[in-house]
Amino acid sequence: GKRLKDINLTDDEWQAIGKLVIILEDFAGVTEYLGGSNYTTISLMYSLLAIISKKIIPENSDMEVIDLTSSNTAFDDDIGYEDAPEDEPITQQPKHRKININVPQNCFDLEKRIKTALYQSINHYWEVPQEQGMLAALLDPLFKYLEFASEMLHMRTYEQLKDAYQDMKDLTNEDQEAEFRPVSSNSLLARIFQNNYIHVNEITNYLTMPKIHFDDCP
Repeated sequence: GKRLKDINLTDDEWQAIGKLVIILEDFAGVTEYLGGSNYTTISLMYSLLAIISKKIIPENSDMEVIDLTSSNTAFDDDIGYEDAPEDEPITQQPKHRKININVPQNCFDLEKRIKTALYQSINHYWEVPQEQGMLAALLDPLFKYLEFASEMLHMRTYEQLKDAYQDMKDLTNEDQEAEFRPVSSNSLLARIFQNNYIHVNEITNYLTMPKIHFDDCP
């Protein structure tokens, strides 16, 4: 706080910092959780990033496209640098120059631009096909309820899991619909002549099981 007061932040900059803290606290929480986790899987990463992405997704499609392959940052045009020494080579990107902290930050739409940059960065560096990510989350006891997804995406993922399960059963020449177990009986004759079976659907059984707590081991 004292350091920030010493550089005389403007009221707009103070307000922008408050908004940035709210935006970045989820990233800090996820980083802390993953740093101490022995359970870093694609289902975990996809689910956490999907939750964060919902909070920072741009409100409209008319957003600036950021070139994430460039060494420039999305905010280079808004940064004021101190004058470079005369003997410093001229480069396009002043990587080693000191930022002039006395130049006020342009805070117009800053929150929106930062959210856009973060959203595009997540999609660029963690580009996981939706079907694979959703199926991984559904098969993870931590995220099986898919609370971060829409109802339509829920249903589509459930159907994809059922189709994938059926395909696996077909490949292994198992029953088309379900697995059967014989009903126990006290009568020896009933066990010999009766052909009663309990219908067991593994997909339904799994989906009806409660999810586990994030501190539990799956």
